[in-house]
Amino acid sequence: MNKEEQFQYIWDNHDDIINRIVLFHEDNKSLRDDLKQEIYLQIWLSLDNFQESCSLKTWAYRIAVNTSRKHFRNNKKHNTNLMLEPHDINLIADKNNSDSFEGHSKLDNLKIVDKYLKNCSYIDGLCFFLYIYGEDIKEIGEFVGISASNVSTKINRLKAQVLKDIELENNKGKL
Repeated sequence: MNKEEQFQYIWDNHDDIINRIVLFHEDNKSLRDDLKQEIYLQIWLSLDNFQESCSLKTWAYRIAVNTSRKHFRNNKKHNTNLMLEPHDINLIADKNNSDSFEGHSKLDNLKIVDKYLKNCSYIDGLCFFLYIYGEDIKEIGEFVGISASNVSTKINRLKAQVLKDIELENNKGKL
């Protein structure tokens, strides 16, 4: 593929995850648009240097994460409104553990998840956020530069904490 085809492929096939990465880093709509534009500019400018040592997808995500991290550092703030949707809460629970979410509104459950994403480390939050939206653990590790087993451990710990807090909140409502 030539440069234009590679860029179009990224745009057509991976814009959704780039939007999620942008959403994780910025809550202001105007600044999100600017950040997304900057990511695509960096992808375009860097395509000549793509050496195929990893997939085009992983390479583009790394640029998106690195550009977003730079934006995050320059703005000295973390996203305060992750804008998770009510159906996203179901993505966190294992199929056999979905009872943990009964008895409390999805909005309340989302507040608990949001609290964890805001208060955990940058890497932990990004890994969990990408996991919630269905990204593969191995690919998340490649995006953020850590091993898949490290990603899995981070996600499992956060997931256990979130599920425990949701269950505690749900049990409070039953008393």
